[in-house]
Amino acid sequence: MFDHPGKKVQTLASVLSVLLGGASLVIGVLLAGTDVLISVGVILGGVLVAYVTGLLLYSLGSLVDNSQEIRDSLFRLENGDFEPEEPATPAVRPEKPEREGRRFSSDEGEKTWQCDCGAINPNRIKTCSCGRSLYEVVANRLGQQEE
Repeated sequence: MFDHPGKKVQTLASVLSVLLGGASLVIGVLLAGTDVLISVGVILGGVLVAYVTGLLLYSLGSLVDNSQEIRDSLFRLENGDFEPEEPATPAVRPEKPEREGRRFSSDEGEKTWQCDCGAINPNRIKTCSCGRSLYEVVANRLGQQEE
């Protein structure tokens, strides 16, 4: 009885939503003889309440399902029974181009610059990881050429 409570709450939400919508339709039709405006209001209001109620209950059932899956996964992980799922297609990383011998351009056509620390940076990066900026490196090289 208490297996898969999330699915049962979702099913209950669907059934309850249909029953509430149907009941509002029947009540609205019965009230049509007295006042048409009230009848239309009861039908539209009832259907709206049925929809919102069903949506909230269905969301609750989904939340219960997801928390159950998380709990089961954590239990398997703690007991060492957890096997990570293999991806459908293995991840293929592109080979990195050689950095030796390049100073200001790469094989991919992207312009690069080499910092005084030796790191090669793309031109879109204006500061090296060592903290020197592209402008400092250029100024240092221009100063070295003048001497």
